Amino acid sequence: MRVLAVLLSAIAAYPWIGYPALVAAIARWRPRTPRVASFELEPPHVVVLCVAHDEEQVIGAQVEGVLAQDYSADRLRFLLVTDACTDATEARYLEAARSEPDRFAVLSLTERGGKASGIAVAWPQLAAEIVVLTDANVVLGPRTVSALVAPFADPLVAAVAGAKRIVRSDEGGVHEESEGLYWRLEHWLKRNESASGISVVADGGCWALRRTAWD
Repeated sequence: MRVLAVLLSAIAAYPWIGYPALVAAIARWRPRTPRVASFELEPPHVVVLCVAHDEEQVIGAQVEGVLAQDYSADRLRFLLVTDACTDATEARYLEAARSEPDRFAVLSLTERGGKASGIAVAWPQLAAEIVVLTDANVVLGPRTVSALVAPFADPLVAAVAGAKRIVRSDEGGVHEESEGLYWRLEHWLKRNESASGISVVADGGCWALRRTAWD
């Protein structure tokens, strides 16, 4: 029974202690740093893909975030998949994008299928080299697309995880909420996994991948 107890304790501890220690050791002793480029001469074509259901309150801010990107405008597009919306999500989206309508497209679905289903329907219609996946309530910082795209200069990089920050609004303005211990551990683990050259976990609200890498 003692042996069994020790074995079960080791199994329970591995995800929290053993795996992080192993990844950190690999990242330190055998790091693999991807080649990063600015793509100033010929940046790849990028599409920001978002599946939304009844997000009229936030979709305008997301469009403004895309418009504010420092990435080459002629190589950046946005595709909104409306997942059987019953509110004014599409109208608010088109209104926010009225200054550059050619860069903002809509794919309207009449039956609600969820985010994964919306992505699957939209994927065959994408032509960009890099796809940035995000959620309707995420506002991309001005350099988000540039930062996500840069590591793809390395042909072995298939996906890039972004960093999400949670903000709250009150009468005093917009404030960034402090990160908890688990959140900080997750970011630390992502960095070490990346340095180790192994697969990473990405937050669904902000990540990018090669279109051809999607299975």
